[in-house]
Amino acid sequence: ISLSQNIIHSDTVITEIIKVNDTIDLQFLDWPSPGISWNLYAEYDSTLISIKKISSKLMEGNFPKGGKYISKIQFISKDIGEVKLDYFYGRPWIKEKIYCCKLKIVIK
Repeated sequence: ISLSQNIIHSDTVITEIIKVNDTIDLQFLDWPSPGISWNLYAEYDSTLISIKKISSKLMEGNFPKGGKYISKIQFISKDIGEVKLDYFYGRPWIKEKIYCCKLKIVIK
């Protein structure tokens, strides 16, 4: 399953039902120059899902220094269960929360 065609750049709620060993790819809009990015602040059950950043690409029309990037995150299901993840857009060192992406993954 790939949801990466839609870039997450504001408050978003996503619910996906997948099978064990399926993947979901999401693209997040990041702005690293001022330190603003999407961050997962809470722990999650790593026996149910693995999460990894697979790419970071400069947006068209932006410059490498100061520009905005599209970060692709991949979620790989490992076992049957339910995972709820809250990503926040902001500066991680101050736990800033400008936007929230609530992701619920049900693994069957």
